[in-house]
Amino acid sequence: IDELVAIPEQIVRFLAERLPEEGTREMPEHEPMLEVLVKRHYREHGLHGVRTFTAAGRPFAVADYTLDDRPTHLTSTIGTVAELVAGSDLVGSVTADGPESTDEQAEQLARVLEALPFAHDVRRVAVAVSPGAGRPVSYFTFRPVDGGLAEDPLVRGVHPMVGRRLNLWRLRAFDITRLDAPDDVLLYECVARENADDRRLVALAQVRQIVVVRDESGEVTGLPHVERAIANCLEAIRRVRNSRGSSGSKLDMNHVWVQIWPEIEADLRQLTALQGKIAPGTAGAGI
Repeated sequence: IDELVAIPEQIVRFLAERLPEEGTREMPEHEPMLEVLVKRHYREHGLHGVRTFTAAGRPFAVADYTLDDRPTHLTSTIGTVAELVAGSDLVGSVTADGPESTDEQAEQLARVLEALPFAHDVRRVAVAVSPGAGRPVSYFTFRPVDGGLAEDPLVRGVHPMVGRRLNLWRLRAFDITRLDAPDDVLLYECVARENADDRRLVALAQVRQIVVVRDESGEVTGLPHVERAIANCLEAIRRVRNSRGSSGSKLDMNHVWVQIWPEIEADLRQLTALQGKIAPGTAGAGI
């Protein structure tokens, strides 16, 4: 389990690939990937008490962690959309596959979850939607608000703890729209709520493994994984700017944020000297 947690790849797709197709067979009683994902997403927050069990023929993983000095309990399981229903009279209104539009998916999930009592008594409900057929897993996070449930748009498409790791809270003053980008890049168009003219693109990436390249004298000459992540972010920004024509040139306050998991063993002076290699690649991206 711990070796799976440590691998430098996105791993939620491994769980998605193990889920049965709708109507083909029942959900398994045991699913080790639940524990793997719990440890991956919450290990930085005092994770403890991780255990797995079977209830009503369904696998569960539970654990405790601390967030903002607040003890929090986590429950994770798997199921179909049709099972997110408080009463059988609602089953017919929820399709197994769900709509294609992410906005429609969010609206549908909000309606379904609002009918479930537990959803109003928890800190948040995060739903990972696996559409099958090799399509990527999407995340939707909902929080109780004024007797109902509201989606947290900041973390649409990513696990809420990944959003926290990427410091997406820095975008709370903006209305954001997730844009298409390569699988390893999150790209947002951000418009300031108090100034519609303040518009920018923010591209984010995670670096899960590091190779430090050195010359014969031992000087650091490159961090290829980091450089590739930055290049992918810049390319995603350029595509949007180019697709907008003349209006794209107004997107000139853009940002690239890269979160690096491993520690880098190298002299700080040598690392910062890499800016001379990386900075020219930002040309044409409005950074």
